[in-house]
Amino acid sequence: MNIFEELRQVLSIQKQGELPLWLISEIEAIAADAERYAEKAELVEQLIYQMRSYDPYAGTGCFDESASAETIGNTIRKILA
Repeated sequence: MNIFEELRQVLSIQKQGELPLWLISEIEAIAADAERYAEKAELVEQLIYQMRSYDPYAGTGCFDESASAETIGNTIRKILA
């Protein structure tokens, strides 16, 4: 499985969770255009990791390693740039 297939798989799981819709639409655009974003594979891998550790309450506890919507949004903007 390549990283874009993995991205689509993680996204389908997160769609059923609490991931905000504005993030979902941007992630779908990235996943749908693997050729365009292939050179940003490292950032896509980072996005996958962040999506897996997404928590709507990220940053509220000590030593919290979960990712917030803002963190994911920042990574998406880097990929789309």
